[in-house]
Amino acid sequence: MARALYDIVRNADGWGVRHDGETSGKYVSKEAAFEAAMPAASVAIKHGHEVVVRVAEQHLGESPDGLSAEPEHPELTRIWNMKRVRR
Repeated sequence: MARALYDIVRNADGWGVRHDGETSGKYVSKEAAFEAAMPAASVAIKHGHEVVVRVAEQHLGESPDGLSAEPEHPELTRIWNMKRVRR
């Protein structure tokens, strides 16, 4: 059985989907790139392929679009600043 691998990755235009060594798409968020990969992943499943979709974790203080931002909740600001200093 073949494996269909889809990686949600950062690119010059925001976020894209890497599949078979090529990255396509200009999505504003990881979620948008993920949703765009789902139809192709669904077709791969129908053809009997094993499907793997990988999305990098979102770090504390990173907004869904991948930019560093202060957290919306004031109680997290102290934790966010401590994590940022440790990097």
